Amino acid sequence: MKANSDVTDALRRTIDLMQTELERSVLSTQLLDSSSSSLRSTSLQHDTLSSVMSTSKQIITALEKSDWLDRMLILSAFAFFVLVILFILKQRIVDRGLRIAFWWTKYLPDFSADEAVLQHLDNGKSGVVSSSNSGTFISSVASSIAIPVATGMSSMLSEVIQSNPVVESSSLETGIPPDSVSVETPTHVEL
Repeated sequence: MKANSDVTDALRRTIDLMQTELERSVLSTQLLDSSSSSLRSTSLQHDTLSSVMSTSKQIITALEKSDWLDRMLILSAFAFFVLVILFILKQRIVDRGLRIAFWWTKYLPDFSADEAVLQHLDNGKSGVVSSSNSGTFISSVASSIAIPVATGMSSMLSEVIQSNPVVESSSLETGIPPDSVSVETPTHVEL
């Protein structure tokens, strides 16, 4: 009897231990199921976040490019604006100031026609040389120089003719002496 009661007590304890272990295994199974579902949801969220991250990366790259382009456009527009302001200031202040400072230069004679006057005088022609670019001042100076030089050249030619009777009358009209007569003609006249 005693052995039967000991065996029965041992079996009861074994059954209790088995029940507690069974309850633990059920709890472990439930915990494993909840962990599996949380892992699945975490995996889905990770996939969603990775797709959102790649999309965000593309959007951020596009925004950076557009930001860089916008900055370049703004800087180039600002540089153009500054250049226009500088051009306007140059036109209004510097150029106008120089025009005001050198207003008197428009009354200076134009010496661009001096070559024509000298060439005309070197050829022995007399008269007034008037160019469309030269003003009345140059015409009056040219006439005041040309008349005395022409008279001086005519007196010089008359001396050459008296010393050399070889000079023909046709050469006197053109003002160019023939090859046999050597006459020094002035090549430069100081004004």
